[in-house]
Amino acid sequence: MSAAVLPLVDVWVGTLRRRDPDLLAIDVMTGLVRARRVLLLGWVRQELLTRTRDDAHASRLASALQAYPDAKLTIADQVEAARLTRSLRTTMDPAPVQTATWAFANRIGALLWTEDGSWQQLAPLGLPLFVAL
Repeated sequence: MSAAVLPLVDVWVGTLRRRDPDLLAIDVMTGLVRARRVLLLGWVRQELLTRTRDDAHASRLASALQAYPDAKLTIADQVEAARLTRSLRTTMDPAPVQTATWAFANRIGALLWTEDGSWQQLAPLGLPLFVAL
């Protein structure tokens, strides 16, 4: 079985926007959805909903996003995230959400999908990234 994929906010935005959508990301996301490999983190869902223009749009998006399983972090993920943060403290300052997401992905064997440079810089240190080609 192939690894689950956790698309981050930038990828979801690229696939959902009406103007200038990311066609490659849409194609890749479609394949991942059909293969049932997409998981949605709560903080990503929340960020997407905060970007909507009004309550009606937020309600429609929330309804559409219900199809994606909610990936839940555990206490063990938070403890591991703190360890990651401490170990990286001397070389960089990752955000708590980054190390918590990293710890969760490691625990379930998932890959993070993002084009965001602040996440990409963590890949050489072990952050499991999905490459869409």
